[in-house]
Amino acid sequence: MIFRHAEKPVIKDEKTGVTLEEGKDYEIVYPEDIKNAGEITATVVGKGDYEGSFEIKYNITKRDVTFTSATDSKQYDGNALTNGNVEITGDGFIEGEGAEYKVIGTQTQVGNSANEFEYTLNENTLASNYDITKVVGTLTVTAAPAPETPEKPKPEVKKSVDTSDDNNIVFYGNAFFMAMITLAGIIVLRKKSS
Repeated sequence: MIFRHAEKPVIKDEKTGVTLEEGKDYEIVYPEDIKNAGEITATVVGKGDYEGSFEIKYNITKRDVTFTSATDSKQYDGNALTNGNVEITGDGFIEGEGAEYKVIGTQTQVGNSANEFEYTLNENTLASNYDITKVVGTLTVTAAPAPETPEKPKPEVKKSVDTSDDNNIVFYGNAFFMAMITLAGIIVLRKKSS
């Protein structure tokens, strides 16, 4: 059996209560369609030391399949955020069956939205054999960090003393200019305007 189903019944000798062995004491004859989900009727036929037959019922249950589109995020860069991955979990599809996916979710501006997708079962895959759950991921675009404001360069401080003339001493600084002029014993100070 390739779909999940009820456990096979335990067959016992009605007089002794001994559990019989399939293949030796009995066989189970299944109908042709034992692949698709639903109730089936099989026949237990005695063999070897046992004879007679009776019917048993099986319920072949659907397989659980979950499709989940990706959740993704990035900082804003002006380009659309997309992620086309779809994860399949649960019992999954049986070999040779499956689905195709088309992811249509997109997010460009700061914010979030559903990573929507569509799926189409393959031609040989019956929806009635599967319990399908669709889970949609989220695409999130976060604000880019504010650009750093460069620090204003501090003015270069130059300090020097010109002593080329003993009668004139000049100081250079970043905020003012001061000159000391010695004339006939008079000292004059002059402040540089800003």
